[in-house]
Amino acid sequence: MKRIIAVMLAVVLVVGGLGGVAYAQINSSHVPMTGQKLVGWGSQGSTADTDPDITTWWTCFSFTNPDCVSEIKILRIYIIRQDDTVLYEGPLLKQICPGDEVEESTPWTEPMQPHEIRAIDLGRYFPDPDDPDHEWMSWQEVNSLVHAGYTVEIFWKASHKKGLPLIGYATTVKFWRESPGNLENGVESAFSTPMVNLNQMLYPR
Repeated sequence: MKRIIAVMLAVVLVVGGLGGVAYAQINSSHVPMTGQKLVGWGSQGSTADTDPDITTWWTCFSFTNPDCVSEIKILRIYIIRQDDTVLYEGPLLKQICPGDEVEESTPWTEPMQPHEIRAIDLGRYFPDPDDPDHEWMSWQEVNSLVHAGYTVEIFWKASHKKGLPLIGYATTVKFWRESPGNLENGVESAFSTPMVNLNQMLYPR
């Protein structure tokens, strides 16, 4: 079982979405990697099916290389729903999102330079198998999904063994709407806490 680090969140970040291409097939099981990983937890989705006063959650994970000299390579990321379903497994990606849809997505293979900041916008990582024209769900589609918690794992490696570790924050914003017909959102609250660095090892069950 994976450790779930509860991370409720307090800075609102506006970032371009990040997602995955052919990597984004939903799996029912998770085969873990070994090594250093930065881990956080956040919420995404809506209570529209259960709550007349609709509440919607949005989460962003931002992280930086705090070292002044060493580079950090992002090896792989995993996004896992609270029922142990793997939503995404693959490289970190750059995405072009001029509007509601992700229009272009490419693997982000370059190492992180000292003090460089990157982000994972959780709402951009939901595959859309029912739409042949789009690989990813739109914001409206993601926000209509049932609210759930998601663990994000970022596996990384520093270019120098004495380099400082990757650090990051998970930020969740809670919105509300008065009714399904009212599309105006209001920010109810926002919370942020640090992500946690762990060393994943495989061991007998």
